[in-house]
Amino acid sequence: MNCLTASLRFATKTTGNVVCIGILSGTALVSALVERVGRSAAGFVSFLCGCHIDQLHTKLHSERYDAIAQGTTVAYIPESYGFGKGALAEIIDEKTTLAHSQEALFGHFSEAELIEKAKYILQKEFGCLEPDLLSEDFQFLFPVVGPLPKAEFVEAFGGFKVKQIFPLARANYWNFSVDPLEPNRVWFFAKAVMPFQEPEETAEAPGELYKLLKGTRGLWRIYSFFGTPKPPAQIRTPPQMLSISFNEQGKCYKLTGGYCVDRTSGNTGALGGMFGPLNAMRPGLLPFPEGRPWSPSPLWEALSLRAPQIGKDYKSWKQQLFGSTDESYSQM
Repeated sequence: MNCLTASLRFATKTTGNVVCIGILSGTALVSALVERVGRSAAGFVSFLCGCHIDQLHTKLHSERYDAIAQGTTVAYIPESYGFGKGALAEIIDEKTTLAHSQEALFGHFSEAELIEKAKYILQKEFGCLEPDLLSEDFQFLFPVVGPLPKAEFVEAFGGFKVKQIFPLARANYWNFSVDPLEPNRVWFFAKAVMPFQEPEETAEAPGELYKLLKGTRGLWRIYSFFGTPKPPAQIRTPPQMLSISFNEQGKCYKLTGGYCVDRTSGNTGALGGMFGPLNAMRPGLLPFPEGRPWSPSPLWEALSLRAPQIGKDYKSWKQQLFGSTDESYSQM
């Protein structure tokens, strides 16, 4: 009887997963077709009207100093070989490599000087309070937003007035280090803790973030009655990776960040940058998928989740009927 029950359960699950795979795959194909048609139409109109998007046509700053391209500057720890016949050493000797790359590529500032410059830029709100810290060809590059040029970044980030909403926030920057393979670049982490209260009337000029939260507060009170979670008293972001790249004059020409390295941490739905705190304060406010917590696409769910699940269910069914080993099954 147990065998029959297990078989029926397996057949039901498999049938359901196959049907779901068909539905999800069909949905993905239709969505892709509609999107292709829409993008093609928009592209044609853009071509006719000349209404191009500056960000999409901006050349991104890549590495200006690449130690890997200068093969002789990279040193490895002896015996740090990978797996397999003929494997090469894989763990870099950071101090030696950094010394070599600074000497050969970027010796304008010491490791300590670059780190101090990076920390000073952070104290000045990424240079918004002192724009001369940023080069004229500066680019702001986060996972979704950017590249933003200097003037646009200073206006946008400065106008947001994050501290107006989070006066007691701490970004919690740590682990500053100069990239031994790109010796003009400082990497570091951030794991922000941001006490939050709904904005009240303020005497100073309201920033864009204040206006957004104030304007949507009443609506979110209504949404809370239908299950939308209330904003937490303390917003905590996942650990995020950031970097600041310097030119020969010691000015920042590229700022990257917002790249979350642990989606299980924090309460922002694994979102970094400003998308994370916005999602914690106003879940679902941003209408585009880039501003919402990740969820599997229909095709990913169909091919990478449900299809393998059929195999897992089959192994579970086989184990219930024939035991845990393939040998016991073959002997049947």
